[in-house]
Amino acid sequence: LLDRALLAAPAHVDARLMRGLMLAEEGRYEEVAEVCREGLRLTPGQPDLQLNLGLALSQSGLAEEATSVLRAALVAHPGHVGLARAYANALNYLPGAEAAEALAAHEHHGRVIEALLPGPYAPPVRPARVGADGRARRLRIGLLSADLRTH
Repeated sequence: LLDRALLAAPAHVDARLMRGLMLAEEGRYEEVAEVCREGLRLTPGQPDLQLNLGLALSQSGLAEEATSVLRAALVAHPGHVGLARAYANALNYLPGAEAAEALAAHEHHGRVIEALLPGPYAPPVRPARVGADGRARRLRIGLLSADLRTH
């Protein structure tokens, strides 16, 4: 059905993404890459197709190509959380990747996530444990054995 939809509307991004997802579920990553490349030929720079292409290449063991695709896509779409995550993860599998580059990618991913949150959030306030006399009480912890008898 998706193949017919893509014949009728080859540039339909959602149909292409769904087709890629179905192929990925079957472990057919080379075909996923082909579907994404064709989609990018028709809709250049589409970030979700770039993301799926990078993920398919990574799953195919092509770490260098995957990292290159994801890096270029992230430069064009720096706020795309999926690209930020995938690029940071891809660097973990790239032989000879610089530690500083991997750290910067993971930090960027964290900033992208923070930008999506409606914060800023204050740290949680923990209520003080105060006794009847107004003095702070120590927390007492009891340990029990699994059988509730030999503790």
